[in-house]
Amino acid sequence: MKKPKKLLKRTEYYNYNSCVKYINKKYDIDIRDYAGKPGGKGNTKTIHFDFWHWILHHYIDSIQNPCELTLNIDKMIKLADEEDWVLEILALFEKEFFQNKREHIFLIEW
Repeated sequence: MKKPKKLLKRTEYYNYNSCVKYINKKYDIDIRDYAGKPGGKGNTKTIHFDFWHWILHHYIDSIQNPCELTLNIDKMIKLADEEDWVLEILALFEKEFFQNKREHIFLIEW
């Protein structure tokens, strides 16, 4: 019996950081600082809305550097519940990346 060979896994995925840069530029927003950082250049009386921190909160057991994270837009919308700022960002992700398919793999690396 021959020893098994390594198989090449070919996965179609989006680079998460590239998607964030695209959305930020196209819609002139900063999803890492959606409301304007307190004490910074933006609003000084609001809390810090960071979409990456929201993802970490909900997917912390799945995230490492680097990793492939499968995100389902419908599940994320349910997780957002009544967090309007998250729903606004998810609507942009849905419009740009989830039109034909409700679930995608994203490459996460920092």
